[in-house]
Amino acid sequence: MTFPQRATLAWKALTGRFDLKPGSTGLQMLSGILPGAVGLPPSRGTQAQLVGYGSMPWVRAVASRIGHAVASAPWRLYAVKRGGEKAQWRTDIQRATGKVRKDLLHDVYDQGELTEIKDHPFLQMLTDGNAVMNGFTLRKLAQIHRDLVGETFFHKERGIGKIPVGLWLLSPTCVISTPTPSNQAYKLSYRAWQADIPATEICWMKDPDPATPYGRGLGTAQSLADEIELDEYAAKYLKQFFYNGARPDVLVAPKDGSIGAPELARLEQHWQDQHQGFWRSFKAMFSSRPLDVTAFPTNFEHLQMNQLRLATRDICLQVWGVPPEILGVIENSNRATIDASDYLFSKWVVEPRLEEWRLDYQRLLLPEYDSRLILDFESPVEGDKTFELEAMQAAPWAYDADEWRALAGHPPIEKDLGKWHMEPNTLHRVEDWEQPPAPVAPLTGPGLPADGAPGAAGVPGMNGNAPAKPLPAPFAARSLSDEQLLAMLEAPE
Repeated sequence: MTFPQRATLAWKALTGRFDLKPGSTGLQMLSGILPGAVGLPPSRGTQAQLVGYGSMPWVRAVASRIGHAVASAPWRLYAVKRGGEKAQWRTDIQRATGKVRKDLLHDVYDQGELTEIKDHPFLQMLTDGNAVMNGFTLRKLAQIHRDLVGETFFHKERGIGKIPVGLWLLSPTCVISTPTPSNQAYKLSYRAWQADIPATEICWMKDPDPATPYGRGLGTAQSLADEIELDEYAAKYLKQFFYNGARPDVLVAPKDGSIGAPELARLEQHWQDQHQGFWRSFKAMFSSRPLDVTAFPTNFEHLQMNQLRLATRDICLQVWGVPPEILGVIENSNRATIDASDYLFSKWVVEPRLEEWRLDYQRLLLPEYDSRLILDFESPVEGDKTFELEAMQAAPWAYDADEWRALAGHPPIEKDLGKWHMEPNTLHRVEDWEQPPAPVAPLTGPGLPADGAPGAAGVPGMNGNAPAKPLPAPFAARSLSDEQLLAMLEAPE
């Protein structure tokens, strides 16, 4: 590799600008994985997983709750400017995730270089969505697609200046072919409508399948296909039992077999007249001819249908990582687990998904406006109020009244009347703190009294002699003053 090639590679690695160009390693690899002009179709079972959202209760409950929480997160747009100059490129902040990005933003904010952009076409697009669907619903459905089948497709609607002004959500089943190195276009099909859309006009956001990382996405619901179907079949079995069991509960037949069709019809009508209905339950039956009565009871206890459905429910919740308290399952909960459920849900379910969306927006959409923009979201994870309360109780004088009110969920007092601190009566504020000097050992020698003898020159507190009165608190740890020490040294032997 020549020096210009190494320099070009280093620059691309530094700026993150890698393109699929003829002869590049990435293009050669993708050409081997996707050799033809037709891309990958939807994964098998994609349609069933999307339809299952409307027919499978636990799939809808979990996916809807996660989608609602992700769509509720507010988004923020920033630019880094120095001294009122033009915005700067900060790829370190754009690429960072989690706490690292938050710390970098705080550092830039403390330096006075962070500018929040509150009115921008990108933020307006996230809020408005498109002409048919508002932004909240759009983001919620996009997250549901991502949880169910692992991928989401957006079609960009461009306005003045060719910048995106709207996003149209596409069903993954409509995308029947993804781009290939030889055909950079998506093939869409819905009923009789078909179209080829350039790859630049579609945003493909996915959770890759580890087996085929450059193929279609893999959703959480797809890994739970057997468990979800098991719960669905159990529900349908119970429904069919009450709707039409396809067999009688009781079989009545004459023993000698000599009864004719008319008499059998009269016996059937008589049986139903005597026993059909709520008020005829447990009524005895009398007959003048011998009959064989065979019962076919159904024992649901042996099937353990309820335990089976509860087990599949727990598996779904655990794979998705959603605490049961979030969905109202509190049969084995207490106050501590209920309080912790919201933290666990926000920390390990909602926030990781928001990080994925932020990285996709930052990479696929923001360069359409300005590559220097920095996208961020407000973390849904609330602070640990128990820890905050314990810290404030340990040092209550360090917080003003407004901070105590904020912890309790109340607004500050008007006109800054809550900017005062409580001072405990056992503590006093020290304006100029000085480290007290180390205590001086008692003096001994000629002319000085021995330990335990009365103090020299009537100096109180000398060599164990008790002081006449307690010394003030700031001087309690001090030794003799210079005047006292000089008087002792000048005393006659």
